[in-house]
Amino acid sequence: MQQQALAAAMMEYLETHARYQALIERAHAQGMERMQEKLAQLTAAGHPVETMKAMYDAWVDTAEDAYAEVALSDEFREVFGAMSNAQMRLRQLQQQQVEQWCREQGMPTRSEVASLGQRLQEVRRELRASRAEKAKASDGTSSALQAEVAALKRRIDALEGERQPAVATKAAKSPKATKTTSAKRRAAPAKTVARAAGPRTSKK
Repeated sequence: MQQQALAAAMMEYLETHARYQALIERAHAQGMERMQEKLAQLTAAGHPVETMKAMYDAWVDTAEDAYAEVALSDEFREVFGAMSNAQMRLRQLQQQQVEQWCREQGMPTRSEVASLGQRLQEVRRELRASRAEKAKASDGTSSALQAEVAALKRRIDALEGERQPAVATKAAKSPKATKTTSAKRRAAPAKTVARAAGPRTSKK
């Protein structure tokens, strides 16, 4: 069944391609006729073509005019459309047959490979999105940590600012206390000596 459909599609494509080639050959023939007419007109007007560049320019102009006349016709649009459709049907049937043969031989088919490629592309997109989300979350966490560290530094600076006046006040009071303590320590030995000497009693 598939072989018959493939053969019919091949015949249809060959027929439409032959019609298309006939139109292209018609355009070429008309281009050559117009070129000859143009060369004859230039020669009659006393401006014959004497260089290869002039010959090439004349051929391009006449060929483009002839092809445009054929390509813009309704017949060309109908033939070209039929040939394109026949070619697509033929390629589709050929692909189906190739995939069937690959499945029978245990080989990956074109559809399976295309599906795998599509899945890989989806995985790549998901991976890129996941990395972007992680990077965004990491930036947010880093910003929060930086803010917390900055707050701790401000708190430490404030505590240091409160501590410095207290230390200065204590240092200012310390010499008086030391001076008083030293005076007491000097007075203590003097009293001890006086007590040791005590009142002397004369002997009779």
